[in-house]
Amino acid sequence: MDTIYETLHSRVIHEMNEKLQKTIQCVGKQATRRFKIGKPFWCNVLTEMWTELGKAEREIRECKCRSQMNDKIRIFKSKQDAFD
Repeated sequence: MDTIYETLHSRVIHEMNEKLQKTIQCVGKQATRRFKIGKPFWCNVLTEMWTELGKAEREIRECKCRSQMNDKIRIFKSKQDAFD
């Protein structure tokens, strides 16, 4: 029974190491970072919309003037609605 389990365990580990790539070496860092496997529903269009949404949110946080902030909030809300 133990030999059958060891054989199955070694095959599963071997296949996982062959098929799955979970670690990526980061340039300039000592540690490896682990990333989730990509989602099939996430495409380049969604990535661009996500980055635009993040930029709009950063602009709101960095804004000091109240009149400009209202305009930036409107822009952020429109990008948020487009992303949703």
